[in-house]
Amino acid sequence: MFPLPSRVSSDPLGLRTASIVSTFCTRSNKLRPAGGEGISDACRGVGNPIAMIGPLGFNRITATWAEESGREAAMSNIVFDEEMGRIQRAIAESHDLVVRRNTFMETLNLRTGEKVLELGCGGGFYAFEAGQFVGPTGHVSAIDISANQIAAARERCARFAWVECQIGNLLDLPYRDGEFDAVYSVQVLEYAGDLRKAFREIRRVLRDGGRFLNISTNWSSCVWYSENKARMRRVLDGWSAHETHRDLPAILAGELRKAGLQLLHQRAIPIVNTSIGENSFSYWIAKLIPGYVVGQGAVNKEEADALVAEFAELDQRGEYFFSLTPILTEAIRIA
Repeated sequence: MFPLPSRVSSDPLGLRTASIVSTFCTRSNKLRPAGGEGISDACRGVGNPIAMIGPLGFNRITATWAEESGREAAMSNIVFDEEMGRIQRAIAESHDLVVRRNTFMETLNLRTGEKVLELGCGGGFYAFEAGQFVGPTGHVSAIDISANQIAAARERCARFAWVECQIGNLLDLPYRDGEFDAVYSVQVLEYAGDLRKAFREIRRVLRDGGRFLNISTNWSSCVWYSENKARMRRVLDGWSAHETHRDLPAILAGELRKAGLQLLHQRAIPIVNTSIGENSFSYWIAKLIPGYVVGQGAVNKEEADALVAEFAELDQRGEYFFSLTPILTEAIRIA
């Protein structure tokens, strides 16, 4: 894990240690969180960029409204720069997500020699695990739309020649029909602009009987205790705009069936934090959400600063509480 933000008495969570710049383009109704160098190509010349200062503990995050030929882009334009990528990897290394990853890999039940595809591999944590299971007689293909994330994934998986990480789009998979024994995705499909096309592509590259696993989060299930309930509600409502398909697990059964995939099982992998320590999921997500919702206009900077200060006070009093419900979905390809 990278070095953590230094703590000071006025900012015990390290959440207000740096100003960040969020850039927005104003011609769409869906926010595309991104983190590339400046404004993405999809956003150049579209609308009027405005600068917002947010209370996050990293230096820069850019958010773009993705639009292509006058239409919303088919896939959310999510690009992590180096600093954003470090935050993402710190989240992946938190205790809550290590537990989730172990549960996921146990359910996926990869076997020696299998061929598996990961959609949206991020820093390569799941691809690394998959590579150990399938071994040198198998193969792991992992794609992500971010060059920085692919670089991190390649570094993490460098010891495994049979793990291949490359830039790719889940709406246009560069693989043969029926190539994989298993396909999986973690916190990716909720950002797909064309969900049905994504599932058609998943089915296409799966062999008959091949399995598909997905984790997506029901963010409407989030309980984040605050004595200022109205402010907390505005924060969570503002955060809901960050994904194209809110509470995706609720509609997966029907979407899978339409694509020729049979739902087998859905189960919760709950996250509960009663302290906001650095090894908790909510510590790191508290670095992302306040600045995002300031940019959305859900709260102002002063309110966001007050919120993160309250988290520290609640933690000191033993009254901090956060819960969230990610859902693990299992399906197979039917003939």
